[in-house]
Amino acid sequence: MLLLAVGAAWAQEGPGPVELRKMYDDVVSQLKSAQDRKNELSGENDRLTKKLAEVEKRAKSLEDRNAELEREAAEYAEKTYEHRAVAAAWRVFVGKNADVRTRWNKYLEGAAAGEDEQTWYDRAWPFREG
Repeated sequence: MLLLAVGAAWAQEGPGPVELRKMYDDVVSQLKSAQDRKNELSGENDRLTKKLAEVEKRAKSLEDRNAELEREAAEYAEKTYEHRAVAAAWRVFVGKNADVRTRWNKYLEGAAAGEDEQTWYDRAWPFREG
């Protein structure tokens, strides 16, 4: 019985040197893998940080361009409003003045026909006698 008790106690002892060495090598391997992964993630973080900076720079550039285009659109809207107002006033003026309307229509007909020499006006007009 004493032999059995000694055998049981011997079986409950810690791992042997070979097993300890194997466990040590496994832990070193796991630590090395963890360090490699940490370095890999650090490199990826650096790459993504640079990419984010580029994207932010591009976004800033696009925002500036958008602001410039909005400003130009507002300018053009103002100009087209002015042109439409002048054109409307011109149409009212031409509509109320038969002589001007006749001359204007003659001018438009000549321009549409591609005439080089416009004959819709009197060249001697303010100096013509009689």
